[in-house]
Amino acid sequence: MSQQKHFLHVFSTFTPAGPELRAAGLMVGLGDDCRHTVISCDGRTETADLIRDKVDLTLLPLTPKSGPLGHARALREILAEQKPDLLLSYNWGAMDAAFAARMAGFKHHLHHEDGFNADEAETLKGRRNWARRLTLKGSEIVVPSRRLLKIAGETWHLPKVTLIPNGVHVNRFTPDKDQRASIRSQYGIPENAFVIGTVAHLRPVKRLDRMIRACSLVPSEALGDRPLYLLLVGDGDEKPRLEALAESHSPHGGKVVFTGHLSDPAPAYSAMDALALSSASEQQPVSVLEAMAASLPILSTDVGDVRYTVSEEAVSLLVDPSLPDGQIEQGLATSLAKVISDDNLRETLGDSSLRQVTEKYSFEAMFNAYRQVFERAMG
Repeated sequence: MSQQKHFLHVFSTFTPAGPELRAAGLMVGLGDDCRHTVISCDGRTETADLIRDKVDLTLLPLTPKSGPLGHARALREILAEQKPDLLLSYNWGAMDAAFAARMAGFKHHLHHEDGFNADEAETLKGRRNWARRLTLKGSEIVVPSRRLLKIAGETWHLPKVTLIPNGVHVNRFTPDKDQRASIRSQYGIPENAFVIGTVAHLRPVKRLDRMIRACSLVPSEALGDRPLYLLLVGDGDEKPRLEALAESHSPHGGKVVFTGHLSDPAPAYSAMDALALSSASEQQPVSVLEAMAASLPILSTDVGDVRYTVSEEAVSLLVDPSLPDGQIEQGLATSLAKVISDDNLRETLGDSSLRQVTEKYSFEAMFNAYRQVFERAMG
């Protein structure tokens, strides 16, 4: 980019989660080439605190107009005032920005689709399909998974869609013995405990109730004399319900630990012995890539692009998400028991995780692909 460009980003929320953290990393990577204005539709901007000293960043409040399409009309005025080189919108919660661009005839628009909440985990909503089809047909689209690439092409009939897998700074997640001891001590986890970890917003689509029940089903024979702990890193509306469930479904000899939101979850991976997901819907979870960079075995429901992301050795441990809940929980418990009881298997899975993420899912590869799309979207 020959001169500094102005990027206007519109999020439903700018709290630290996969799409927001990825966008923050790309902003940092662009450096002085760009300045950034961020609009968070719900007013939450915690992600900005992570990059404020590294990026030319402005936070802009959104005051909706009264009546229909109030957000879109307000965003149309902002577009006219800001005159950005590129408008970037993120997921369905920011579709009003796409509507605003269409209303204003603004051509330089890049829209991101990263997946669906519980209301579309199993069946997409027809009205939303039509809205995407009509509103995004002239925009550049980026998706992180093969499933979304297929949906964007075959269901939404969008012509300009690019698949860019997520990527991470692999070295940032190298296991650290001091961090392992510190995190375990902080949350009262014994040194000899086996720790299953999950890093996620505590939302219904994550189905963390399945993981709590699955851990309670792991037989004591698999653990030997080690207690089992489930470390849930994240916060959200589901937390009270999950805490109540954890009271009645403790894993053998251990407990479920809720850390709440961590501004930097990287040290938490050092405290884990494996990462597990029990989601009803995912695309390409960043937490899986981070755990792979930390040389952790991955256990998961077979959702989104998880089977294409994890190493070949880990595919056999995936659980069919179309099974009834009870069978999913038992399947996860069986996979967990295999990993817990077999040190050689765990080491093999950890080594293959690190090799896979290093070769295929580096931040550098993702950044270079995004930079090309930014250039194209700006014309």
